[in-house]
Order: sequence, then C-alpha cells, then structure tokens
Amino acid sequence: MPILKNKLSHLEANIQIDPEYEYLLTNNSYSVIQRKTKHKILYYVMVKINRKWEYLHRIIISLHEQRNLKSKEHIDHKDHDGLNNLLENLRLCTHGNNMKNSRKAGECSSKYKGVCWHKKDKKWQASITHSGITKYLGQYDSEEAAAVAYDNAAVEYFGDYKFINNINESMVSEEKSLPSSNYTGVSKRPNGKYQVNIIVNKKQKYIGTYVSEKEAALSYNNAAIKYRGKSAKLNKVD
Repeated sequence: MPILKNKLSHLEANIQIDPEYEYLLTNNSYSVIQRKTKHKILYYVMVKINRKWEYLHRIIISLHEQRNLKSKEHIDHKDHDGLNNLLENLRLCTHGNNMKNSRKAGECSSKYKGVCWHKKDKKWQASITHSGITKYLGQYDSEEAAAVAYDNAAVEYFGDYKFINNINESMVSEEKSLPSSNYTGVSKRPNGKYQVNIIVNKKQKYIGTYVSEKEAALSYNNAAIKYRGKSAKLNKVD
C-alpha cells in the first residue's frame, strides 16, 4: 500500500475523529492515502501500528466492536468522505450494502445515479439493481424526473444504505413516465410494445421486443435460466 504523505499531507487537516480515538493519531505514524478507482479518486487515513499500515476506519470499528474484523466485513462511510472517521459516520456492512451507498458510475450518460439516456426513444430512463436483478422504473422527458423515480425506488429497496440524488422538487415538472412493467427485465416502449433486457456480466443485454407483456416476461424467464441457471429468479406469469 503506497503511503503518499508528502503529496497528500495538506489533506490531514480534513481528518475527523472522535476525541476518544485521537490517541491513534497522536501515538502513531499516520498518513492520507489515495485510492483510484475506475470512476473516482478516494482518500483514506492509514495508521502504522506494530510496523503494519492499517485503515483508520477499520481500527476504530474493531475497537468499538471489541473484536477483530473479518476480511469480508466492510466499513461504509455514510457521507462518502474517507477522511471523516467519526464513529457516527462509520458502519459495518456487506460489500453489497456498501455498493448501494455508492455514487453513480463515471461513464454514465446522466449526472444522476440510476439514470441513463435512451438514444432510440430519446427519453431519460430510470432503473435500479437489487439482488443482481435490474428493475426498470420508466422513461421520462426530464433527467430530474427520472432521478426522482430512482430515489423513490432506492428508499424502498435499499433503506438506510440508499444513495439518493436529492432532487429539488421545483426542478421536476408534472410529467408522466412511459408506462413500465411489473415484471422484472421488462419495460414498455413508446410504441406500446414490451422490451426485454437482462444483466449479463454486469452489462445490459437486449433480448427482444414483444407485443404482449406476458410474452416479454416469459422471454425474460428463458433468458434468466440460460444465463443464470435453475437458481435464477423468474417472473410469475399467470
């Protein structure tokens, strides 16, 4: 793990820590490090204890829990600031919950999470992924209306781990979305037909377009079995 103290020492003034844990910094060497991901740059605090560099947030939670943390246990910074290590800003979570609270992906066509521009329909489309399944939330004339649709779904599906776009209601007009579908993987297009998509290897794969909603739902089921096996979650079609 590279320690970039000389380059990032100016960020040390931004470190937040509860008084009861300040001794971790006053009694040990510490530094701000930089972690680059595909979409963003993150900053965290590392502390050198017994000749080993460890993340400050993991040390704090370990002390608070009075036990050693497992490698698969993650720590979520609620406000996404890796320098804010106040206990109230930290929480144990799974990798999945940590991802729920993540910001939007960098390559997305929208500035809002859960929103993308549908080139063919020329609409803003909202969707949310939960438990490996993407649910389509409709298409909208404005980017902000689609973002609100995502926010509402995030509250429902992600609870305390949600990351929402916090859209000002004055930015959203009284518009209606293109009707979506109650079936997983199915969305209604402006021409009245139903489109089927499925996530394969973290990418959206187009399956086809159908006249009836039930036909589309059954098509999704077939694709789910093909790509995910017999354990795939299927639409219940009457």
